[in-house]
Amino acid sequence: MKRIIIALLALGALLAGCKSVERDWCGEIKAKEDAFLEYWFAVADSTSLSDSLKEAKIDSCYAALGKEVGEMADEALKTHTDDSVAIFIVKEMYDLEILDDEGFVSLVEKLGPSVKADEKIARKLGRIVKVKETAAGTHFLDFEAVQPSGDTLKLSDFAGRGKYCLVDFWASWCGPCKGEIPNLRKVYDKYSRKGLVMVSVAVWDEPLASVDTAAVYGIKWNHIVNAVHVPTDLYGIQGIPHILLIGPDGTILARDLRGDDIADTIDKYL
Repeated sequence: MKRIIIALLALGALLAGCKSVERDWCGEIKAKEDAFLEYWFAVADSTSLSDSLKEAKIDSCYAALGKEVGEMADEALKTHTDDSVAIFIVKEMYDLEILDDEGFVSLVEKLGPSVKADEKIARKLGRIVKVKETAAGTHFLDFEAVQPSGDTLKLSDFAGRGKYCLVDFWASWCGPCKGEIPNLRKVYDKYSRKGLVMVSVAVWDEPLASVDTAAVYGIKWNHIVNAVHVPTDLYGIQGIPHILLIGPDGTILARDLRGDDIADTIDKYL
């Protein structure tokens, strides 16, 4: 939801840069999105509602907004199938999570070549393909990274070698990534004695920052740094932390594990 709110707040700035024909459609939905933001802030600031009730109210209101915007988009795309309006609508609907991956692919397939050729849309399509290629049930994709020592480490140094392997893609600057480290430490303390192999992979980060932060936060398991964007491109990872479990034969068993789901998933196997 946080990413959605940021996207909505950015819509006003986007409106100024839209071409006139895009601005007509954008302006129509802006009033609805402004109303949603006003409602969201009012609910969030309420002192009489529980957190769960706040979340339920916001989710319900956002679902209604998504339905209205989706209907407006369907109508606009009847006449705009291969122009800047179509491109703008597709991007907005995906960024605001009105479209999931499957819906995004289905919609783009119905539109013209200029939509498919748009750089951002093509990049999203490529990411979706990568996610499918590395979904649960597929074999992990290997990658390598040169370490500060000059040695090269590969994911295959740890995964697919006859033991279960938990892989954590993270970065030193990422708050949620560091927030998962206590959960990972508990998992390591409990399951490493049962043969679980763990490896943290620092992406989108400076190697020394990764090393220093790992030491401060007590990452005492295997660590690959300086992986930059290579593994996230391979696996279609859009955000971190992204934690996956790989089986002894190299088969990906689960992706995007967080919190208690990490231990709960490993419990099924060890």
